[in-house]
Amino acid sequence: MGSNAFANIPDELFSQDAIEYVGFSKQKAAEIWAGWVNWPPGPPREIDPHDACWPQVTFLDYIKGHANYTNDVWHDDDAAWFNCMQQKAIAIDLQQAIMDPIFKYMRMTGICITWVRNAIDMRYRGIENIQRGVILGMAIHSCSSSRAISAQSAPGLTILFEAVDTARTTRLFDTQGQLDKIMDLSSPPPTDFSRNKSMYYFTTSFAVAKRYAAWVKRSANCESVVIIKIAIRNKVIQSMSESNIQRLYWPSDDWKEFVWRCRTKKQPSTELRKYAIAALIIGTIANNTDKNYCGFESGSQLTEDAVLKVDGPRGQQNGIQFVFSTDEEGEDLLLEAASRTIETFSFTKDDMETWIREHDNQIDS
Repeated sequence: MGSNAFANIPDELFSQDAIEYVGFSKQKAAEIWAGWVNWPPGPPREIDPHDACWPQVTFLDYIKGHANYTNDVWHDDDAAWFNCMQQKAIAIDLQQAIMDPIFKYMRMTGICITWVRNAIDMRYRGIENIQRGVILGMAIHSCSSSRAISAQSAPGLTILFEAVDTARTTRLFDTQGQLDKIMDLSSPPPTDFSRNKSMYYFTTSFAVAKRYAAWVKRSANCESVVIIKIAIRNKVIQSMSESNIQRLYWPSDDWKEFVWRCRTKKQPSTELRKYAIAALIIGTIANNTDKNYCGFESGSQLTEDAVLKVDGPRGQQNGIQFVFSTDEEGEDLLLEAASRTIETFSFTKDDMETWIREHDNQIDS
């Protein structure tokens, strides 16, 4: 292992230490590494000479293959979650991070192995960037700074936020600090408002963004987390044509049916296709896992449990999101706003400790 500030980050990306670092037990890491070293005939590894007959197997995909979805769980049963991770020989520290009671509300929005694989992805990206000498566009200000506080509102603007691990921002800016590959911020389907294509999801609530940032950081090892902020002019939103912008809020029948169809990968009805082709959808954030939605026969069966809640000045409120299409019109709209206003705020260790202090008396249920 390294001896610098990132002391427990492995010296080598392709190593047993790396497998252990991303979230497997020492014994399982040794087993996985032995399989990589003693590679059988067939598809080559990414470190092998290219073979036109076979796609190469990346080290990350090989590692994640040992956290497969067999016997996965998503229902509210802590023992079943622990048992699932123990069957995959997931390291104790990662098990504890995922099962931390303060994040139960977040955990129950996904399924066990997806959270495990997300953590593996994030930790692997962290090693990869450090070993490649990638200089990340580090945020200058923390989420608790006066700059971050003042950035939460501005006259004539709607402020939007997204929390991500810093390694995901590696290609976001070019060497001059200008916005470059914004596609790295998109979320793959299925999601609340898309069944088959990636979309850009931002929340209007800094509190929601901090909740996601805290959840991401809890699953991290040494990886840092940032909250990305962009601002879009209200006049731009107001001037959009009816076909380009749609609003979709709980408890409307359209929200229930469209979210249900997207999460279950079902074709939207003719009446709902206007949402599928919109450049921007403004609406209520959904809660629960895709598996939960598959348990319903239609969106009409959804209850308020399907809505993500956030603490506000008047008690719990529905979370709101701005969702930009990755099609040309949606992406252009996002790029125009982001290129002028994008900022990143570091969710520091102090921010994490503050967030936990503020929430440790309201364990998620």
